[in-house]
Amino acid sequence: MKLLVIGSGVPKIEALRVARGLGRYTDIVDLEIYAADGFNFSLPDLTPYSEEGMELFLAMDDRGINMSRTQLFSALKAKGTKMARLVAADVYLPANVTVGENTLIAEGVSIDHGVTIGYNSYIDRGVILPRDTKIGNCVFIGRDASIGSQSVIGDFSSIGPGLELANGTTLGKYCELRQKRTYGGQIPEKTFYLDLFDEPVRIISPL
Repeated sequence: MKLLVIGSGVPKIEALRVARGLGRYTDIVDLEIYAADGFNFSLPDLTPYSEEGMELFLAMDDRGINMSRTQLFSALKAKGTKMARLVAADVYLPANVTVGENTLIAEGVSIDHGVTIGYNSYIDRGVILPRDTKIGNCVFIGRDASIGSQSVIGDFSSIGPGLELANGTTLGKYCELRQKRTYGGQIPEKTFYLDLFDEPVRIISPL
């Protein structure tokens, strides 16, 4: 089986590393894409790579994951492209864990029973996902983050490296957590915890 990895930056490097460690691909093609503003990516001509049995993986950083990557993913799915799931060889997936298409789970991630992870998500190295955690679609979780059991992470949300969520935390859609602290309770959608602000800010107009 062959794999085409499309993307840029560290996530693409990580996706290639994970894919090569799996040993199930006979050929892995590395295709770089570029956007001057870091957001508005477009797909290149994929005709030269169209062949029976080839899988494709989109690998972009959390800025690209949450919007641009989703647009590219939708365009590829509309064409009937077979999208890969990349789970590092050292990651144990219990039988009742589900992982969506075009999701990457890097080395050293711990996943307990009952975890669900949506499509187009990126779980970086050393992340802990305990029992019954629910990760939405197009979610980014940074390296060594710790997510409390029975937490729910909404679609299009990002959690920075090394951050901690208490048990039972509910994080709404389109949120970004970047401040070094422990989060808990109900965090409304479109809430941002950034070092630029002393208090959390929210988007009140439609995205």
